[in-house]
Amino acid sequence: MKNKIFWWVFGFIVFVIFRIISSVGLDEDTSIECFEESLKDTRTGNYLHTRNWMSNHDQHCLTYESSMLTSEASKADRERLNHPMENMKYNQHWGTIYAQLVEQNRERLEYFVDSLRNHLALGAMTPSQQLSTIVSLVQDIPYVLIKTGSCDEGTNSGSCEGGHKFGVLSGPEFIYSLKGDCDTRCLLLYAVLEALGYDAMIMISKQYRHAMLAVNTTATGDYYMYQHKKYYFWETTGKGWQIGMLPPDMQNINYWKIALS
Repeated sequence: MKNKIFWWVFGFIVFVIFRIISSVGLDEDTSIECFEESLKDTRTGNYLHTRNWMSNHDQHCLTYESSMLTSEASKADRERLNHPMENMKYNQHWGTIYAQLVEQNRERLEYFVDSLRNHLALGAMTPSQQLSTIVSLVQDIPYVLIKTGSCDEGTNSGSCEGGHKFGVLSGPEFIYSLKGDCDTRCLLLYAVLEALGYDAMIMISKQYRHAMLAVNTTATGDYYMYQHKKYYFWETTGKGWQIGMLPPDMQNINYWKIALS
């Protein structure tokens, strides 16, 4: 009798374990797959980019179309910009360039902003999660140095692209080519966050030769005080940087100035 009870209990446990394993397998089979790729239409030159990235709370998948004609028009406008006056301060010099690039391309980025807005609406996210989703999308794109002149000898050609006036790409150029360095990334994020109603700034440092995003929101960590509001620094050139984290070798707040607010 005891042996029958033992085998009955043993069989029941095996059955439960089997059902659990089966249900896990079923979830995996029905999950949505997202392959990161960039498909180019050889007729129009347009790209269909699919990005698959991780924010601080979830995995995301976004597909958007980027027009070659829009990117080229934006590049032509950037090339026509005049250099600011020589007696300007460093941050004023770059702020003047950034402001013009944002103004020139506000309407050209509407399609991309709408794609992002629709993605954010799907997840019922908090404002903090939305911010993380937007910034982490840009952080996930591999870093490429943008230079005015040619790339130095010995530089990995995949991580440097030369011949761009001011050494920066506009928002439409960046979302088309997916090539950008610190200020190119900040420029796109500033324009996107502005369109979505966030309060952001582009910070720049002559000493560190670097640009960072700064956002007025509820957070902890390193921030810049401006007009009685805290703007938290946000590194955009790599994955994993959380809001309020200044790189260890760039922590002197006095070296950071507002370029665009």
